[in-house]
Amino acid sequence: MAAKRSGEDIKMKMAHKAKNGGTIGRAPIGYLNARIDIEGRQVNSVIVDQDRAPLVRLAFELYATGDYSIDALQLAMEDHGLRARPVGRWRSERPLSANTLHRILGDPYYAGYTVYDGELYDGRHEALVTQEVFDRVQQVLDDRSGADNRDRVLHHYLKGVLRCDRCRVAGRTSRLIYTEAKGRGGTYRYYLCRGRQEGVCDLPHLPVDQVEFQVQEYYRSIELTDDFANEFSAALEESLEDHTRSTKELQSHLRAELAKLAEQENALLDALADPLMPHAKIRARINDIAMKRVRIAERMDAVQSDLLAGARVLTASLDLSRRPYELYARATDDGRSQINRAFFHALYITEHGSVAEARLTEPFIAIFAAHRVWLAIPSATRKQRSAIGEALQASLTAMDDDPRHGEGSSKTVMVDVKGLEPLTSRV
Repeated sequence: MAAKRSGEDIKMKMAHKAKNGGTIGRAPIGYLNARIDIEGRQVNSVIVDQDRAPLVRLAFELYATGDYSIDALQLAMEDHGLRARPVGRWRSERPLSANTLHRILGDPYYAGYTVYDGELYDGRHEALVTQEVFDRVQQVLDDRSGADNRDRVLHHYLKGVLRCDRCRVAGRTSRLIYTEAKGRGGTYRYYLCRGRQEGVCDLPHLPVDQVEFQVQEYYRSIELTDDFANEFSAALEESLEDHTRSTKELQSHLRAELAKLAEQENALLDALADPLMPHAKIRARINDIAMKRVRIAERMDAVQSDLLAGARVLTASLDLSRRPYELYARATDDGRSQINRAFFHALYITEHGSVAEARLTEPFIAIFAAHRVWLAIPSATRKQRSAIGEALQASLTAMDDDPRHGEGSSKTVMVDVKGLEPLTSRV
């Protein structure tokens, strides 16, 4: 009975708060929960998020034009930098999903209202959009809510990875947006440059089938030769064996250090029993020893795990690169999406639907660059194990000199193959 009464009390308080314009729960994107001082009292309130509010306002204004689908708006806002606040297991900011944007656009909170139990009340928070803009957005949403809804979230395994090559040449970055349109002949699927929507690009509409075929064919061009893949794999295995031996020696040394620290700690504990000894200094020394033991234990755990994690990345990447065309051709749509994202940050598409340039992910950047160097080495010397190291080192040096690879050096994913820098945990 008490629990029932407590629940009713909470419900009454929430209703009272909403009717008085208060915000129930966590402030939506574009706002922040805050404690403000009112006549000497700290009161819970909602304030405008100065970073996200202008972008939320922009999303309403763009959609109100009627020129953007939800998918197109999601990509546009991602490019503009609209991100959700970190929460729960999402420790980093992430782009808003199309469904989240759709929910924001229909929320009267952004026009200055609160909603409780189906009723609308004037809110105490600042509106981010005018009533006029909000009403135009609702009209667009209503117009697209029928059976031929243009705003359903569309899925395709190439979404997110395609970019316009014309815009790249012109010094811009523009995504290709997947769109479906219905006509007398059925559904017409095509990719559209976002720059075209903004009036800065004239890339024609690209049939999806054409782009799909060209991307699949591109995988033929990045396939590794068997001799390079085999030599790389053998060199990697040899390096792992060498590193395992070194790791065992290091771990033995660290265990010896731990034993010495334990002896020192025991001696200091015995000294604490002597009332004539400086107890404060002894305790400080004991605390210092405890911290050293923690750091040594962390090193012992990290030494082997760093190497094995990096080796798994390289081995998996090497396996993917042996027969990528066959793998891609046999994969499901979900599988192709994962393969594309594993290999590429971006694929730049021409007016013919072909791939003009690809921006690879690590460690494929270094692997394929090394493969090109390897092909330039005389075949008679390729069997020498040092040739792998030379090829990798040459590719890494070239990438360091290439400004297009400024987003982090691929050296960090290389195992210690005959003179290369050792692997780090950054993989």
